[in-house]
Amino acid sequence: LLLFIGSATLLRAQNDRLEISIITCAPGAELYSVFGHSAIHVVNHDTGVDRIFDFGTFDFATPNFAYRFIKGRLKYHLSIRDPEKFRFAYTYENRLLIEQRLDLPMPKKNRLCNGCWNSISPKIATITIPFWKKIALPIFETCLNM
Repeated sequence: LLLFIGSATLLRAQNDRLEISIITCAPGAELYSVFGHSAIHVVNHDTGVDRIFDFGTFDFATPNFAYRFIKGRLKYHLSIRDPEKFRFAYTYENRLLIEQRLDLPMPKKNRLCNGCWNSISPKIATITIPFWKKIALPIFETCLNM
């Protein structure tokens, strides 16, 4: 927990060297990957913090995985990932990654960073909802409206 609190403080720093991007992962061959995937990449060049917020992580050992996935009943959680390991996992599966930097003013960058770090809260650490409707679509709409 201290690692997260320290990193959150570093990410919220008021500077113009904070980069936020969306990483889009191409679809894969497995059921869970046929729609592709996206994650938020945050880099603070002044502090050296470089993390990927992956809101679509799930446990492959979940009973009736395929059924729960299709019905929108799979439990998702937030993973904060090292960018090298994140990229390695997708390149290992020969899946294309496209990173698009968001051109946002500093207050909006900070708001987005705060939202990512605040998502670590135990209240929303694990969620069971139709992923696209409740998570991906609102994030997409928020980015469009920034």
